Amino acid sequence: MEISNEERAISIRQPWAHAILHLGKDVENRPWRTHYRGRILIQAALKAEREETLKLKLNPDDLPTGAIVGSVEIVDCVRNSKSKWAIRGQWHWILKNPRYLAKPIPFKGALGLIHVPPRLLNGKHFLAPHKDQKCGHPDTSARNFLCCPLHLGACTFMGTGVTCWPSVMSCEPLTST
Repeated sequence: MEISNEERAISIRQPWAHAILHLGKDVENRPWRTHYRGRILIQAALKAEREETLKLKLNPDDLPTGAIVGSVEIVDCVRNSKSKWAIRGQWHWILKNPRYLAKPIPFKGALGLIHVPPRLLNGKHFLAPHKDQKCGHPDTSARNFLCCPLHLGACTFMGTGVTCWPSVMSCEPLTST
């Protein structure tokens, strides 16, 4: 297993980046398979698909581009997803637990999996899409915590696989689902 001090990102055009973070898009369609599993940052590409944005009843000018806009977990990669978002003939990257950034971070995209220096994420907070719930962790000002809407007060430190439970002030490894 490769160990890196960098987070990874994937560049996704709008409105699809927005759909993953806010509309329940649970599949990313790609012509190539990935063996990557885990949390990945979402970089909204500079180019947006205007017609698709309008079909989703979104204003293309309101969607950020050229920036890291959030993160999501890649939990599987299959060819036969039953998701309404799946496109036949593509690889379907199965996505769970999206988190968005209230303030996107300008960042240039690229093809494939992009390495992102962790310092770029210092002090940034990723929020659950359906609630802007404060994490409650005692040290969220200096770190990146992903708030968990299912466990009030629980959060995950970005990229470490550790869940912190502030009520008992202890941390435990995340379990795979």
